[in-house]
Amino acid sequence: MRTRALVSQALVPTVISLIFTATIAQAQSTLNAPVPKVSSTAPADDAIPDAKEAGYSYGVNFGMQLYNLGITDEIPMEALVRGMRDGLAGKRTTAQDIEIVKHFAQEVSERTVKRNHAAANAFLDKNAKKSGIRKTASGLQYEVLAPGGKKGPSPGAKDLVTVNYTGQLLDGTEFDSSYKKGQPAKFVLSDTIQGWQEALPLMKPGAKWRLFVPPDLAYGDSFKQGIPEGSLLVFDVELLSAASPATDQASSGHPDHSGNSGRP
Repeated sequence: MRTRALVSQALVPTVISLIFTATIAQAQSTLNAPVPKVSSTAPADDAIPDAKEAGYSYGVNFGMQLYNLGITDEIPMEALVRGMRDGLAGKRTTAQDIEIVKHFAQEVSERTVKRNHAAANAFLDKNAKKSGIRKTASGLQYEVLAPGGKKGPSPGAKDLVTVNYTGQLLDGTEFDSSYKKGQPAKFVLSDTIQGWQEALPLMKPGAKWRLFVPPDLAYGDSFKQGIPEGSLLVFDVELLSAASPATDQASSGHPDHSGNSGRP
């Protein structure tokens, strides 16, 4: 799973303004770059055969970055296209442009947080009434899909755990999966989100739980790529094993350098 490095909600406008500035600068530098000479016998339309595809890719790249920051249909498409045309024509961004972007991004961020918290609370209230759903004092909800073994050790905060998992947003969008990476994830439990630190010590190896993690036990109101601020997260987690880091390294004969440093 991805690392826990976060961008504070307060920094989101700055991040977006940097993307905005960098995208325009990239477009301008592309516009000003020298064009390779083309043989006079070649048709003009063949000079840059991938221009349409490249233009589309530029658009997808910029749109994806806005999407990952929680901006989707808030910007009128005609205004975005007009701005791109002006930038491609050589217009430079001003201090006022940057301030407009920062203010807009802050407004979007605050509204996203409020909307997602409301959706999370409504879901948890309804979900708590379903059969098989258990709730802890912190507000974490979980469903036991498979109980696991009775004799295996439950993980402690400093233990190295090995798990398979999928992570989804409330609307079912999958943002992470060890299955798609082709191998289980391995990490120290204390390095994960609070919801996992609370749930996994209650599990036994072989257990599979579905966790419903409130925003304050996940990433809170902080920005994380692919996860909007204030999101409730749903995880299917299968605990494969738990061991102290020293024991795990000794059993394998060397430290874990698998490169799988991702974690919730």
